[in-house]
Amino acid sequence: MNRGGTRRAALGGGAVATLGALLGLALAGCGGAAGSTSGAASGATGASGTAAKSEPKPDKVRVAYLPILPSAHAMVADAKNWYAELGAPVELVRFESGPPIVQALAGKQVDVAYFGIGPAYQAVAKGIEGKVVAADIVEQVVLLAANDFADLYAGNKSKAAFASYASKAGHKLRIATLPPGAVPDTMLRMWLDKLGADAEKDVEVLGMGEDRVRAALIAQQVDAAMILEPVVSIVRSTGLPYKVAVPGAEILPGQPGAVLFVTQQYVDRYPSIVKKLVEIHLRATKLLKEQKDEAAKILSEKIGPEALSPAVARQALDSPATNWRANPHSIVAATKVLNEFDAKVGTAARVVKEDELFAFSFYDAVVKEQPAFAAY
Repeated sequence: MNRGGTRRAALGGGAVATLGALLGLALAGCGGAAGSTSGAASGATGASGTAAKSEPKPDKVRVAYLPILPSAHAMVADAKNWYAELGAPVELVRFESGPPIVQALAGKQVDVAYFGIGPAYQAVAKGIEGKVVAADIVEQVVLLAANDFADLYAGNKSKAAFASYASKAGHKLRIATLPPGAVPDTMLRMWLDKLGADAEKDVEVLGMGEDRVRAALIAQQVDAAMILEPVVSIVRSTGLPYKVAVPGAEILPGQPGAVLFVTQQYVDRYPSIVKKLVEIHLRATKLLKEQKDEAAKILSEKIGPEALSPAVARQALDSPATNWRANPHSIVAATKVLNEFDAKVGTAARVVKEDELFAFSFYDAVVKEQPAFAAY
């Protein structure tokens, strides 16, 4: 057990990045996706605190997270011992990308998840019952590219840049990203679609886990990556010839990223725990925005100082791609755009309804009681 009663675990089968793989930048494999459902949130009374006295407690709260900035809230909460306030032991379960977390939700191996909005609505569309109870970050996915391609694209923002690069490099632009179903993959395909480019013919898309994306960039085995922090800052800190060629807002303004997702069982049976999770999430958002030096130290410790130094973690927190936003109401419209695109290309089974995916009552209750949190 770690401090505050928090335990850490890693699920096997290649879906989860172990600390050794992360620090050694191992080129390990990763898993795929799974599915989900839901109805309107039934935890409103618990969100207001009226059901807390008679509410049962779970044996433990299993929180899935990724070793990236959008999961920083879980790392901060653990480091600050805030999860002790839940009144039940917490187990942090580390994954390599969002789609394997969907599989874990389907197998009832986790109860709470920090993962992308894409895996969240894909899960609900296929029958996994759960709700997004808070947003996390927006416009966090960028295209980090070799300087040669970035310069070509800056001069001609069209699919012609791919042909020009292939002629110069002797091969198609090789773009690494997270597996299909993850938000970075969706953003990559949306960008290519906007340019009228073919993901099979005009470029080479390589889906892999976060640690493999970073390793491939550092080894210069790929020419670009649609990825997020802290990978961008880690790679740029090496001095290798990469720069941001396409910011997230250029692809989709207000692009929703990671979210705080809880199972429907928690919404229904443990509403006071869900409400406390949202409060802790807001507290962590405040720290990430206002106490960046402390946050950088925590992230370096949790992800691993050999992979992410405090100095580079601070750079990632200062990055233009790091835009913390906790209000779930604010991501509804852009989520629909993403979901519709994923449904069009077949990554999502269908477009889910707003009340199937979101439960706003917990966030609204916390902000009503503590209005200062509305700023986050």
